[in-house]
Amino acid sequence: PLPAYAFWNRKVRFHGRILQLDYQDDTSSSNSDTFTDYNTVGNRKSKFLSAESLEMGDYSLPGVFVSEAKFTQSVEFFINYQTRKIIVEFGLDQHTLKLEINFKDIINDIHSELDASQQTSRGFITIESKYPATYWVLKKKSSKYDVNWCIDDSWNRITEIHTKIKKGGVRYYKDNEEPGKWLVFRITFDLDQIGRNSIEGLGRFKELIENAAEYNLAPRNSNIRNCSLKIVRGPGLRSNHFRTRTLLTFEVDYMVECNISFNYLNEYNLCDEFFSLLSQQPTRVSLDILEGIYSRKKRIYNPLTYLLSELENFKYKLDNGAKYIPYYCDMVHEVVITSTTYYVLPPTMEISNRVIRQFRNTENQFLRVQFVDEALSKIKSSLSDSDTSNDALYNRVYRALRDGINI
Repeated sequence: PLPAYAFWNRKVRFHGRILQLDYQDDTSSSNSDTFTDYNTVGNRKSKFLSAESLEMGDYSLPGVFVSEAKFTQSVEFFINYQTRKIIVEFGLDQHTLKLEINFKDIINDIHSELDASQQTSRGFITIESKYPATYWVLKKKSSKYDVNWCIDDSWNRITEIHTKIKKGGVRYYKDNEEPGKWLVFRITFDLDQIGRNSIEGLGRFKELIENAAEYNLAPRNSNIRNCSLKIVRGPGLRSNHFRTRTLLTFEVDYMVECNISFNYLNEYNLCDEFFSLLSQQPTRVSLDILEGIYSRKKRIYNPLTYLLSELENFKYKLDNGAKYIPYYCDMVHEVVITSTTYYVLPPTMEISNRVIRQFRNTENQFLRVQFVDEALSKIKSSLSDSDTSNDALYNRVYRALRDGINI
């Protein structure tokens, strides 16, 4: 807890060094929800803006954002230039949650927009990430035995966001909440709230984009669009149940799931016609096309058109034979499990071991499993017995081992 005495009137030491406390009277920002932190040499450390809402989802097409969850309670937006992270805090049913996105995981530039068509002017930024964000919840109370307290030590990791709440500032647009599928984040700012008026708020919003451009997060020409993305609500767009997908062989269905897990194919864009056409091809042809999609490592927004164009390629009509596998080798299947999702890796040829050779008739039922954190980083260990910050990650590992993995 904070000291009860006026500590700023005394000498404060940190690791033996006297800290210098300084206050800056900035009356121009007294009525706004903004804050900029600088270090001693004037370099920017962080930027804070109060936001109106946070939406999470994904793109169904370029320029079309599918909003699958919307939060409007206590939304605060941070850019931490020291840790190279974007942080968004938001409230949910008496709890404070936050998500973190690393600069290096952001795809393309931050999409910034302005909308003055309504009674109040608003600014929007949309961020697309390569990997799901990391999610945290703020502990309501810290231990009474703690001598030192820091808010950074009071966050616990979470692997899911519970939505069965009757009240609160959150709206969900689909039945199955999957934070691991939410790769696009849209933040709305009320320009009248981040400044004394909309003109000042617009200036601060532009300053936010210009500062982000210095870290290659946004275009350097501060190109703020006056036209908004097309926003679509989630119901009925993402489907996990395709009738014709059951016609696929195990090998082909496995590669389809591989591309879906890496978001190269998305359920928004898949259809029964795609799976029906894929099932009619020789297995080797289907695998070559799907492996080609994985090798491109880019999202395909119209899979059916892509499949039709690939089938016109003459190379798929030359050799439809199965890939040769030496008797001492097997195709190994592997899945990487993170805190919110999983990634299915393409089969790789490896020298078989005694166990697989003993059960060669069921070799497709063997799966190598690896557990990592988001962005494929290592899961950190607990600092002490009382450290519960990563318990949710350990519980996810336990549940995967207990319940198995259904692909």
